[in-house]
Amino acid sequence: MVEKIFDGVFEGGGVKGIALISALKRLEEEGVSFNRVAGTSAGAIIAALYAAGYSINEIKDIIWKKDFNDFADVRSLFKKAWYRVVLQFLPLFIPSTGFGIFSTDTFYQWIKKLLADKEVTDFKSLRGVYLRVFAVDIVSQKLLQIRDSAHFSK
Repeated sequence: MVEKIFDGVFEGGGVKGIALISALKRLEEEGVSFNRVAGTSAGAIIAALYAAGYSINEIKDIIWKKDFNDFADVRSLFKKAWYRVVLQFLPLFIPSTGFGIFSTDTFYQWIKKLLADKEVTDFKSLRGVYLRVFAVDIVSQKLLQIRDSAHFSK
C-alpha cells in the first residue's frame, strides 16, 4: 500500500471531536498519516495526542474511557453566595456570558500527564509531527495561533 501523507485540521465541537477519532481510524486503514496537524477545542486535543505519538487506537481508548464530568467544578459553586451559583449556571442557557463550571486546571493536569507519558513537555519536544493549536481569547475576542511554548510562559 502506498503511504499517503497529508496535513490534518481538526475542528472542535465536543461530540464532533470524539467522532473525529472514527474518521481518523478509517483514514489510517487507507494508509493516510499526517505530518502536520492543527485543531481547535476537541480537535486540538486529538491533534495534540496524535502529534505526541499516540496511535489512533490509544487516542480512542483515552477519550472513550475519560469521564468528562471530572472537569466540572460543581463543588466550588456551593461555596459561593446563591447569586453567584446562579451566575455560574447561566452559560448552560446563555453561552455568551463567559462564565463556566469546568475547571481548566483539572483539564490542564490531565492533558499534561498524557503528553508527559510520551515525553512531550513543550512544542519543541514533539518529534515528527508539527502541531498548531487554535483558540479564541474570549476577553479580546481574538484568534490565537499557538505554535510554540512561548504562549505558555507566565
